[in-house]
Amino acid sequence: MTAPIILFVFNRPEHTIQTVQSLQKNKLAYDSDLYVFSDGWRVFSDNPENTKKEKNIVHEVRNYIKTISGFRNITLVESDTNLGLSHSIISGVTEIINKYGSAIVLEDDLITSLHFLDYMNASLRFYENNKQVMQVSGYMFPVEMRSDYDNVLLPFTASWGWGTWKRAWEHFDAKAKGWEKLDHDIKLKKRFDFNGTYPFSEMLKAQMKNEIDSWAIRWYWTVFRAKGLVAFPKSSYVVNIGMDGSGVNCGNDYGWNNGKNFKNDICDLINFNFQTEIFPTETVYPDIKKFFSKIHGCFIDNIQQSVDI
Repeated sequence: MTAPIILFVFNRPEHTIQTVQSLQKNKLAYDSDLYVFSDGWRVFSDNPENTKKEKNIVHEVRNYIKTISGFRNITLVESDTNLGLSHSIISGVTEIINKYGSAIVLEDDLITSLHFLDYMNASLRFYENNKQVMQVSGYMFPVEMRSDYDNVLLPFTASWGWGTWKRAWEHFDAKAKGWEKLDHDIKLKKRFDFNGTYPFSEMLKAQMKNEIDSWAIRWYWTVFRAKGLVAFPKSSYVVNIGMDGSGVNCGNDYGWNNGKNFKNDICDLINFNFQTEIFPTETVYPDIKKFFSKIHGCFIDNIQQSVDI
């Protein structure tokens, strides 16, 4: 059995086409059910011309997704109103994951490897019954990995091509209960900020003040509070092409992507050697901390553009 794929699209036809085309190249695409959630256009009360323009672009995306083939079953869900990214993802993931028990989630600006679906389905099966592992990620930060396994377990999440199970997603807390503790508990805040290398706590605070709209930072808080782990690949199976200012929740790249770290070689059989010991892989911490520290200075710009990581 393969997990269903959930794809969220909005107003970027060129990005959407590239995302779908890369996914179609996966051998497991033919054995996978694809659900495409298309959000509605925004209404700009002060500028009807912008409303009309976005409506046309959304229809362009919808005309394209109606032509998609290469999957076992394809279901299109078109919203009559603009739900926004967070609401679209939270409601869409909840609906499909309650039906199937697990799911693979993509947005419309992600190029996936030839083996993305192989890796994701294998990871979901491998950790299915381990409650401490709450998510599998297809993306890996552009760092040099030193591990005997094809993946590592880390205590934080990533939103660029990911999967989870109903057992984990049912704990998702949209209200992020207890987030105020980060203002008073220095040790807790430092741990949430990955030893102080990246201000995730500031992003969560901005979310709770309605300054940004991020489901991902609330999901990270959920996993963090549950002391959960996420299985990251040793090499990335995902590249984000939306860090070009074209999306609602994306700004400049700032080094999040690295072509050298993208695993897209051609081979007939994929055998994964997954980490069996359930503990965070400390050996990769220094490199990831160094990477986070490097991009820390770009955080203010990220917040202003509502970046989801």
